[in-house]
Amino acid sequence: RAALVDRPNSGFGLYGLAHAENLAGDKAAAKRDYEAFLKAWSAADRALPQLANARKALDVQVASSR
Repeated sequence: RAALVDRPNSGFGLYGLAHAENLAGDKAAAKRDYEAFLKAWSAADRALPQLANARKALDVQVASSR
């Protein structure tokens, strides 16, 4: 969170926060921050593992909410 104070759209900060929230079980916050991460890195190389992990985490959350 501290890293996002100075750089609120930092992909690294958003990804780390979302990952930590996901591991802690805060699925709503993780969803919000993974989506912000994907938006911040929308022009990044789609093959980056962080992008794949974020998309997978969001897909899992959608599937488990059905």
